Amino acid sequence: MIIPLNTNTLNPKEVDVRKTKVRAFLTINDKILVAHYGDIILLPGGSVEKEELPYDAIIKERKEETGTVKEKKELSPRITIVHYQPDYITRNNEKESREIITIIYEGKFKGIDLESINLTQNEKEDNFYLELISKERLEELITQETTNHRKPFFDEEMKAVTKVLKPRA
Repeated sequence: MIIPLNTNTLNPKEVDVRKTKVRAFLTINDKILVAHYGDIILLPGGSVEKEELPYDAIIKERKEETGTVKEKKELSPRITIVHYQPDYITRNNEKESREIITIIYEGKFKGIDLESINLTQNEKEDNFYLELISKERLEELITQETTNHRKPFFDEEMKAVTKVLKPRA
């Protein structure tokens, strides 16, 4: 399923940056694993590097953020979000118009190995941590106001995901 997000009607010709990302919708006992990254709530995952396949990227990101290795076919691609983000403020306070293609993989949460987690420097500085929460709690978190200019873009993506995917037991 492809979900286009372009609430500000950004013309694709005006895009400065194009990126592909992967995220994991991992659930257990009707709870969703989310990442707290500064004051942003998102699904665990990250960028697909040049010459990297999306499935390899999601496996790498799961290993880095949860410390666990997923077996082949444990995660299934379920949604592709094409998100146009005009006037996105980067970490360096630069403004850019972005097209972000995010592939959402779905799977069962199988735990965290704290000894094997390998966070990036930015994740460490922004107090990155994971939490299993209910869909209702997630909906509360993604509607909270903040001064972070990037949060509305991540919230919009999360709302699109939770309209389609539901936590499983």
